[in-house]
Amino acid sequence: MIDSKFKENKGKYIIQCIMATGVIAMSLFMLDLVFDVAIVASLGSTSFIVFAMPHKRGSSNRVIVLGNTIGIIVGGICYWFGTNHINIPHAIVAAISVGLCLFLMVILQAEHPPAAGIALGFVLEGFNMYTILVVYFVLAILLIMRRLLRPWLIDLT
Repeated sequence: MIDSKFKENKGKYIIQCIMATGVIAMSLFMLDLVFDVAIVASLGSTSFIVFAMPHKRGSSNRVIVLGNTIGIIVGGICYWFGTNHINIPHAIVAAISVGLCLFLMVILQAEHPPAAGIALGFVLEGFNMYTILVVYFVLAILLIMRRLLRPWLIDLT
């Protein structure tokens, strides 16, 4: 049941998980946990990808930045559309944001599943510049840490 690589790499497993915990703790202090739950959960998922799979394509700068940018843009457009067209149920607009985000990420080869949560979070919780800045700040921290520590980090999956 326990990963066979764990015995040989206990320290790396523990340190990489602690680093992910630290980055998410920082984002929790910067975002309003009550109102930005989907955004925080998405950043937590990105943190998992960066620290558990640092050498996989899914943790590359391009995939993470482009995927999240797509999520932010789609979330913003759908939020605007949902707030300006009252006759469409909010749940439908939120679902459309996830489907459209998925479609764009796939055709642009920027498949980053947590970014769909970013889009959903902006539709459900509101679209604002502060949250966008925090998302990019946390992503920058994650990607800088991955780049600096990449020779030392191992894929835990």
